[in-house]
This record gives sequence, structure tokens and C-alpha cells, in this order.
Amino acid sequence: MLNYQKGNQASTLMRGIKYHGKTKLAAHLAEQVARQITDSSIDAIIPLPLHPKKERQRGYNQSLAIAKGIMKELKVPIQTKSIKRTTHNPSQTKVSKFDRWENVRSIFEVRKPKEVQNKHILLVDDVLTTGATLEACAVQLIEKHQCTVSVATLASRI
Repeated sequence: MLNYQKGNQASTLMRGIKYHGKTKLAAHLAEQVARQITDSSIDAIIPLPLHPKKERQRGYNQSLAIAKGIMKELKVPIQTKSIKRTTHNPSQTKVSKFDRWENVRSIFEVRKPKEVQNKHILLVDDVLTTGATLEACAVQLIEKHQCTVSVATLASRI
């Protein structure tokens, strides 16, 4: 996992993945991350969904590109229809830590509960900063569907 700090090389790489279509780079780095995952009980990989409007604007979901690299190594299926982002919120990059939690508290909805019920889910995102977005998604899975949730990211500020 890369050490993400404003202005460092990791942040430059992550900007390329997130905003400039560097999906092959995302998949390559994800393969490296996947080689460090030793838990063989994972049932499914779920890339953190973007709101459909944001995905149309961007043309892709960087978390899906990362999930594909992880899938290549772990041989675990990706589920892209199980969880939906229901609220289009602005970019979190310039928002305070507290406001991030408020912005994402209820933006995810499990659409296919039978696909996740009592499963071990690997949630995938590009960067872990405050953890607010991943936690909001994980709460839906854990509290409502008794999932075990693990998280994989390419970079972290923590």
C-alpha cells in the first residue's frame, strides 16, 4: 500500500488513476496489493460504487479497475450490482473530516441482499483518507446483512 500525502508521488499516481484513466496502472498496483492478502475466506470483491452521474462524467470507476487487478490474483468474483450509491455528493477532497462523515453517512444501499448475506466481502477503493466512505458502505453490509468486511486500497493517508 502506498503512503498517500498531498503532493507526493503516491498522490500523483492516484490522481492519474482516479481522474486520467490510468486503469492499467490501477490493475497492476492492485495485483501487488492482492499478493499481500492472505485471507482465503473472501467470497466476493465489491468495488466501491460511484454515483451513476459521476461514473458517466469520468467514464469509468477507478475502484472497479483496482478490483479487477485483485480478482486476477485472488480468483474471487467481482460483484458490481450488489451495492448502489444512491446520492451524488461533491468530491470529498476539499471537505473537512467531520463533513466527510456527514456527507456519506447514508449514501449506499444494498440492492442484492442475497448476494452478500453472511458472506465475506472485500470492499475496494483507491485511497483511504478518513475512512468515511468505506465505513458508510461497510456499515450497510455488516449491520443489515451480517457480512464480514475486509478492505483493500492502493494508498492510505493513515
